[in-house]
Amino acid sequence: QSKNQHNNLLIKEIKAPEKSNPVIIDYNLLESLLKAKKWQEADQETTNIMLNLVNKNKQGYLHQLDFTQLPSVDLKIIDQLWRDHSNNNFGFTLQKNIYQNLGGTRFFHQKLWQEFGKKMGWYQENNWLKYDQFNFTENAPKGHLPVLGDGQIWFVGGWEGSFKNFSLFVEKLISC
Repeated sequence: QSKNQHNNLLIKEIKAPEKSNPVIIDYNLLESLLKAKKWQEADQETTNIMLNLVNKNKQGYLHQLDFTQLPSVDLKIIDQLWRDHSNNNFGFTLQKNIYQNLGGTRFFHQKLWQEFGKKMGWYQENNWLKYDQFNFTENAPKGHLPVLGDGQIWFVGGWEGSFKNFSLFVEKLISC
């Protein structure tokens, strides 16, 4: 999609699970933050959007079942915005491809998960980074962002426990 085509997709009305009223998803703030290279703010806005997509904004994090309910069209919009505004350095597609190229599946393999973390720049010197240690600059490793907030999306339960949520997210991306 060209950047001009994004304008047609930036505001989308969806019917959210567990709610009878539709949720209005406005992608303009995310796009503005990405254009301005405000990577950390864009990461938080991406997190907020994903929570809103499945009506979990009050809860503040996603459970495993929530990943199946994320609308594919919205994941594609978010991914495209990240890729477009980072010169293809950031986005879900990059993360998914790197994970799969390393041999990642839905089954946990600690060494593979750590290797993936190293490639993403999330695992350094035998430690998983905390949110305030992430590299929110254009010099970050390819695929480093979005990381999706401080423990809100796939890192609930710590880094080692986050594997399950991330692998479910990758399965969702594959099905999109």
